[in-house]
Amino acid sequence: SGGKWAPDGKASALDADEHDGYGAAVAIAGDRVFVGAPRQDSLTGAVYVFHKDKDGSWTADPKLRARGLEKRGRFGSVIVPSSNSEVLVGAPGLAGGAGSVVILAADTNSHMWRETGRLMPFDGGPAAFGNAIAVDGNTVWVGAPAVNRAEGRVYQITRDSTGAGIASRKLAPTGAAGGRLGFGGSIALAGGHGVIGQIADAFGEGSAIPVTRGARGWAMGGKLEGEPRRLTASTGARVDCTNNSAKVFGCEGMDM
Repeated sequence: SGGKWAPDGKASALDADEHDGYGAAVAIAGDRVFVGAPRQDSLTGAVYVFHKDKDGSWTADPKLRARGLEKRGRFGSVIVPSSNSEVLVGAPGLAGGAGSVVILAADTNSHMWRETGRLMPFDGGPAAFGNAIAVDGNTVWVGAPAVNRAEGRVYQITRDSTGAGIASRKLAPTGAAGGRLGFGGSIALAGGHGVIGQIADAFGEGSAIPVTRGARGWAMGGKLEGEPRRLTASTGARVDCTNNSAKVFGCEGMDM
């Protein structure tokens, strides 16, 4: 009231464990609140759904799990509403790390939520597809920061009126091909502008790439990054190459 935000109850999960990651992702669609717990049950993951009663208290609807989701799928890592009756849920560990986006929709008769489809990467290999999700009209942007040894990609999947994917393309980072960038680790869109996170860039310090929609589609701008971190000098001392890494530097195939 008075233009200020105030607590409005608490949506708690009675069966959540301290290691479930309950609250790692949250979203609102229509009159329902969604809360992700991607580490529940050996990283299988779950999504909790709540509605508000007339007395102002929050009541739990049936908990959601994706069909056939295996351990380490991390269902519920990201939750993004695409409308008041549909949410997209990231499961970046599904299919051995390839990842998936699970589509959940409200049943018009029972008002319960159920799985109605999935978006998958169209090429194989570890991708962590579903690590980030954003919606731009009938196009879904999905981050896959593990593609090409963690260089990363962003998939743009256009959907038809039924919600099925009918066309797709990939955005790739520019300038440092083959490096560990984690491009697509996070995505935000607003109108004709957006930003894509590179969560592994600069040895984990991270950076962001702005994108702008123009007459020929989306174009990437210059990299946004913070102040560089100074590295501790290792002169006069021995640094071993262990597991293809010498401190923060890669040393695979090098004679050191």
